[in-house]
Amino acid sequence: GQTLGETFPEHKRSMHPQYHAVTLEQLLTHRGGAAGDLAKDELWGKLWQHKGTPTSARRLLFQGITAKPPEATPGEKYIYSN
Repeated sequence: GQTLGETFPEHKRSMHPQYHAVTLEQLLTHRGGAAGDLAKDELWGKLWQHKGTPTSARRLLFQGITAKPPEATPGEKYIYSN
């Protein structure tokens, strides 16, 4: 499947290397290793304060999640996050 590194090459440098090979399917089925709790890094707060477009808010969320190592090995654990 298509990976995050392939889909978002412009974000590859800021993305933690473990996310490069995560597939879109893994991410969308909550098996990409992304953290379930976005409050601990204040990411939810940043999103609530964001004044840009919905697209730029999604970019902020994507960058905030993928900048740090996955919470679990991608593909191995189901971690739900709204």
